[in-house]
Amino acid sequence: MNSLSSSPLFNFLTGRELTSQMKRFRTDESFYFCHQEVEEPLNELQKNLRAHGIEMEVASGFRSYEQQEKIWNEKVEGIRPILERDEKTVVDINRCSEIEIVEKILYFSAIPGCSRHHWGTDFDFFDPTFYKKNSQKLLLINSEYEPLGPNYPLVSKFEELFQKQHHQFYRPYLIPRGVAREEWHISFRPLADQFMQLFSLEIFLKNLEESNFHLKKIILQRPKYFYKKYFLVS
Repeated sequence: MNSLSSSPLFNFLTGRELTSQMKRFRTDESFYFCHQEVEEPLNELQKNLRAHGIEMEVASGFRSYEQQEKIWNEKVEGIRPILERDEKTVVDINRCSEIEIVEKILYFSAIPGCSRHHWGTDFDFFDPTFYKKNSQKLLLINSEYEPLGPNYPLVSKFEELFQKQHHQFYRPYLIPRGVAREEWHISFRPLADQFMQLFSLEIFLKNLEESNFHLKKIILQRPKYFYKKYFLVS
């Protein structure tokens, strides 16, 4: 397993470095990074949606290990809120055991080094029209993508295009299986499926060995359980 430490595959899958495989992708407002093989299909998806009167932007593309670790640690420290499954109630971490805190975080957030965003194949998408017009902040909660939400036309048209044209993008977290439903999360299946298959239990364990995030000890107590329940879910 030690040979994995300097392995380009290990570094890539766990988001430990921005590799030459990543491309800078521009939006109207900013930029983000994506896998170079995803740039053209993502552009095509954006153009297809725009042709149907729907604007699409990406709120989050490639996310480094350090960024995922920061999200995780801030939730453990109480700096960033942990939500209950209703997406409204904030968890009182002072009333939770360590294992409860870990499992509540994992329902919405990945273990550092185990996020699909590390691969440059996965994105959080939204329609910026409503937010710009009303000067509101995107929250990335499911109610924004449900029938009365501002992003419902986007996901409806996305699904229509996917069904009619067998588009290469799909939404991997529509059915809760260990982790929350995420209406906003899209993935480029041809590459993401490959990387998912490559992310073995061996890499998962090596990632834990190389990491120093808060409450890692809880996951080390039952690594196979956490690997199966919170990673092999899409």
